[in-house]
Formats: sequence, C-alpha cells, structure tokens
Amino acid sequence: KERHAPEGDYKLPWAKSPVVLVDTSGLEPWTAKACGRSTRFNLFHAGGVTHLVNEVLDAGYDPEEIAVVVPGEAQLKAVQKLLWHDNLTSILVATLQQFQNTDRDVVIFDLPDGPPLEVLRNLGGTEPDLARRLLNVPLSRARRQAILLCNLPYLRDKTPADAPLARLLKKVETDHPVVPLAEVVGQTPDVLKMWCDLAPGGYSSERFEKDLAESSGDV
Repeated sequence: KERHAPEGDYKLPWAKSPVVLVDTSGLEPWTAKACGRSTRFNLFHAGGVTHLVNEVLDAGYDPEEIAVVVPGEAQLKAVQKLLWHDNLTSILVATLQQFQNTDRDVVIFDLPDGPPLEVLRNLGGTEPDLARRLLNVPLSRARRQAILLCNLPYLRDKTPADAPLARLLKKVETDHPVVPLAEVVGQTPDVLKMWCDLAPGGYSSERFEKDLAESSGDV
C-alpha cells in the first residue's frame, strides 16, 4: 500500500511526484567490491546520496524524517562516512533487511550496481521472490516520497526483462519522472560536482584500484 503525500505537496523543485528516479549514468559511475568480500560499493553514488540528503534537508525536512536504504554493508559504510563528514549523523542509513518495519517521510533508495560488476544476484533475477520482497521495502515505507538512485541504462541492460527489478524500473520510468543526477547537482561546489567535472573518462575503477594499491596506512 502506498502512503505518499497528496499530489502537489512535494517540497523538492525537481521531484514533484511520489516516486522519482535519479539516473547517474551521465557520470559514468563504477562499482567495486570491498576487499575480500562479495558486497560492493559505488563512490559516485555515495556522493550522490549525500548531495540528495542535503537537497531534502534544504527543502525543509528534518533529519529524522529522512532515510537512506542500500543493498549491502559496503555501500552503507561508504554513505555513512560521507554523511558523517557533512555532520549528518542523525540520518538513518540502513540495508534493505534492516529497514523492514521502519518508515520515513523521504526514503532515498540507492542501487549502487554498475560496471565492471554484474547486478546483485538477489536483485537481478536469480531469486525473484526475495527480490520482490526487498524492492518493496524502500518504496512502500516512504510516507511522502521515494527517490530511487541508479545507473538506469546499466540496470536495464544487465537485468533480465522478467526480473522484479527490471519490471520495477520500467514501471517507474513509465509512471514517474526520471531526472539526471548531473542536472540535480547543477553548479553545487561539492565533492560530487568535482566528480561530475571529471566524468566522462575521469576517475575510473582502474585508477582507484591503482591508488588504493599504492596507498600507505589507513584509507
């Protein structure tokens, strides 16, 4: 059951709909696996989430009214660190499993999947019943608005057409606005804007892995 705000009662100027898809493909984001684990992270998306949280706060929402939902622990930690860097420590960041039975006015659902990795198995079609249940969590628990952050063309290409994720994306594209993340960022002088200026052909996964290998001490 949807529990969104009445039509026209949306505070974000670029998001006048109960569900909005923010497409990151224009920034050419990439995904990497956490060392020694299958869970993955996407630094571009973590920066995008932080920017979106600040946009939602600037629109007049309280921190306690906002949640960020991600598929796994690696992306949760990446998002948390950037939010904490902005002193946004009261924003709830949770995995899909952790967010069940919780709700917020605005839910930002981050799907960090991107090249060079395949889409997560539990969302990409190999476990359809589980995928259906998990995908329902962030969208049904948003009291006013759900914002879906993803690399839309990549997920379209890599997800089987009959998978719950593919059907969800098709429905959102058909019924709700799709907004490029670069358009939302605009001229904002933050870390994400710097990454926007680097893309395309900028800070790649290969360069990140090289920098990580050459680094010393904690990262």
